[in-house]
Amino acid sequence: MGPYKTPELLQKKQQELKGLKIAADELVNHPRLSPGLSLGQFGSPAEAQARLAQVNRQGAHSARVEVLVPARVEHLLRASPLSAEQLSRLSGANDGPRWQACDAAP
Repeated sequence: MGPYKTPELLQKKQQELKGLKIAADELVNHPRLSPGLSLGQFGSPAEAQARLAQVNRQGAHSARVEVLVPARVEHLLRASPLSAEQLSRLSGANDGPRWQACDAAP
């Protein structure tokens, strides 16, 4: 919920949610949403939508679902040993996956 224009408005919303018995945490380090409030973190969009419906029934009508950390899919493939020519061909493919040596992996 938010962002709120002043700390006083944020505090007022926190008190309102407390009166509705809805737990909320202050959002920090989210420039687009701070100062604001989070009503939870969820593992799937369906879980978030279910919670949104619940808090709407409880009276929090300005709540909405926001993705704070977009999903990231990463696949690792170990291909060894590779000849210098094979490595060069893999590294030169600009439209495919990014290849790097295993010892340089993050």
